[in-house]
Amino acid sequence: MRMGLRGDAPPLGDAVRADWGIENSVQRVFDIAFHQDESRVCQSHADQNQAVLHRLALNLLREEPIAMMPIMAKRLQAGWDHACLI
Repeated sequence: MRMGLRGDAPPLGDAVRADWGIENSVQRVFDIAFHQDESRVCQSHADQNQAVLHRLALNLLREEPIAMMPIMAKRLQAGWDHACLI
């Protein structure tokens, strides 16, 4: 007896594509705002630690209610203006 996935292929394909769409959109933000593809961090657990910090920073930037601007612009503004960090 062969065990497999139950259900129609089109709804299953739609669910998989939706999941990848979310993954790709988040990864795109990391690539653009944090330049993760250019990072050469790879010793010990440094890459995992950096990924956690990037996720934390992204969540904080998304929750910033004052400025309605792209994540990259918010990140740059925070780096230039210390009053923005408070």
